[in-house]
Amino acid sequence: MDDRELAAYYKERYCRGDKRECARYRVASTLGREAVPGDLYPNMLTRAKKIVNGAGNGLPEEDGGEHRSDIRKARGAQGRADG
Repeated sequence: MDDRELAAYYKERYCRGDKRECARYRVASTLGREAVPGDLYPNMLTRAKKIVNGAGNGLPEEDGGEHRSDIRKARGAQGRADG
């Protein structure tokens, strides 16, 4: 899966789906768009909660595997669609 396909997966799941599940939406709706770090992926809910609760310091953090897990799900979905 290339970057464009991954971006399309994220957009479908988080932007067109339930926005409350989107980490970027949670931060933006609580603190404003300017508070959303550029490296915050939509599936990084743990990090979003830390940012909203004041623990975010603007530095990249481990995402607890959320990002890698989402990539595996997307690749699995793509395989089922192709096969």
